[in-house]
Amino acid sequence: MAHAPSVVVVGTRGYPSYYGGLETAVRKLAPYLVEHGWDVTVHGRRDGTRDDDPNRETRVHSVPVWALESKSLSNLSSGLASTLKMLRDPPDVALVMSTAIGFWLPLLKLRGIPTVVNTDGLEWERDKWGRLAKAVLLAGAWMTARFGDQLVFDARAIERYWNERFHREGHYIPYGGEPLPPPAPLDGLTARGYVLLVARFVPENTVSEFLAAADRLADDFDVVLVGSTGWGGGLTMPPPTSPRSTRVSAGSATFPTRRPSTGCTPTPPCTSMATPWAARTRPSSRRWPRGHRSSPATRCTTGRYWATPGSTAPPTRSPSKPWSAMS
Repeated sequence: MAHAPSVVVVGTRGYPSYYGGLETAVRKLAPYLVEHGWDVTVHGRRDGTRDDDPNRETRVHSVPVWALESKSLSNLSSGLASTLKMLRDPPDVALVMSTAIGFWLPLLKLRGIPTVVNTDGLEWERDKWGRLAKAVLLAGAWMTARFGDQLVFDARAIERYWNERFHREGHYIPYGGEPLPPPAPLDGLTARGYVLLVARFVPENTVSEFLAAADRLADDFDVVLVGSTGWGGGLTMPPPTSPRSTRVSAGSATFPTRRPSTGCTPTPPCTSMATPWAARTRPSSRRWPRGHRSSPATRCTTGRYWATPGSTAPPTRSPSKPWSAMS
């Protein structure tokens, strides 16, 4: 029987994980590779996977690796731990999902392990990082350009950037997706009657621009925001400018952490929740904590909050009141 080619996937939170786009790619790609004859191992963080996922492909090997639980050092440290594992037990190929691991590519090259590197986005240009972190991430990209064997770009603009700045060619593979039937509207809302934003709440996702438009959108629609900040990074929220803000509600967002005046209490196992706009301000006063930075908060299980995966509280709304309406 022929030996199945082996691949180790590094640079994400593991398999199966629902953290972000890279984890979604791995969650789809790993079973696909298994079906096509590959022996697939995914390295990840010890608390980053959902091991009880009923859709998990059991033939994918999920291996936890050590990592410093730090916003700036988690990828670097877990990448080093993965590299050391691969040096001891080399796969036929390493699929690297982050250019932050570029620092360790010379070790894999010395060991004779071919690498395919997904370049992802321009992480060193994101506002979530400080000056030092940006410099380190850019250095990792330069190391990736120098030592990565094959590069993958998920957008033509990213491909051009790497061509021009790092003088590297690669393979353009756009993001994929699965056709889905039209979803049912969220409980308490009508089809085509609300505007929904699902995103990580960081400036690069143009959340601030959406919020600036939300105040006007609320003239005609309910506006719902669902997301989180991941590491608890900040996003300064603009002040609502009219009573329309009573129709804007937040889901699993880490907005400026303030308890609702109605006395909502945290309820396990819900986590990472924060107060919606109108739960923090009466329309008549339009008060807003200007300049307040966001931080992780606690989800409350009242009708003013959207329940998201992991919550036991279904979203509900009184027909006579908009979401988050103050009494």
